[in-house]
Amino acid sequence: MTALDIALLIGLGSIAGVLSGLLGIGGGILIVPALIALGHPPRNAVATASLSVIFSALSGTIHNLRKGLMKPKPILILALPSLLFAQLGVYLSSSMSESILLFLFGCLLILTIYLVSFRKKLAKQIPGDAIEAPLPQQSGVKRFVNIWFTGSATGLLSGLFGVGGGIILVPFQVLLLGETFKSAIQTSLGVIVLTSLSSTIGHGLRGNLLWTEAILIGMTGALFAQLGARLLTKVSENTVNNSFRIMLSVLALYFVWRSLA
Repeated sequence: MTALDIALLIGLGSIAGVLSGLLGIGGGILIVPALIALGHPPRNAVATASLSVIFSALSGTIHNLRKGLMKPKPILILALPSLLFAQLGVYLSSSMSESILLFLFGCLLILTIYLVSFRKKLAKQIPGDAIEAPLPQQSGVKRFVNIWFTGSATGLLSGLFGVGGGIILVPFQVLLLGETFKSAIQTSLGVIVLTSLSSTIGHGLRGNLLWTEAILIGMTGALFAQLGARLLTKVSENTVNNSFRIMLSVLALYFVWRSLA
């Protein structure tokens, strides 16, 4: 690995970390396209992003644990289906053709554009200090189904695309499980750590991981996520969101075009 390669990876980690802090999403959604642009095969990019995401999510998890803001029980309940379906995602990612994987990742980028905006609206509708989110009374069976649906969707995305899954985990926790927005974010960090760890192990056993790249990106991203969180109070929300949408739109079109080509 050359000095230029190291510089590019550190730069990638810093950008992913800042955007993670600004938008509250995992860096995998940006790490995967960047690694592919640098010439790495898609499944190696997905595997490497899975390990990189652990660093930033672990940083937030440790902070919440020290502050007593994280409850282990809801994390473990959601993590169980997530851990299992992460392995299914790893299997699908390793088995399907690169063109299909690229096309599906392009679709995920388009979906992310909507979900980021949806999370912002949800945060305004349900304040973080609310006692609970408005949700009709659920039977035990319905709640069990909602938990497994939320966890399994998160795990599948993690194993298949190398993303943390928080982009869907938080809205589902609020809409399906009745958690407050702040509580959902705190819980999601713990779930993402365990889910990404499961994905990393699965990809590692299949020889898909680029260890050095993942560690460089992950450690840099964890540091710069703190910077992104501080910038959040100083940068216009519309500027951040619009720039992010444009970037994801361009990347989505590129992935779809490349998969068809």
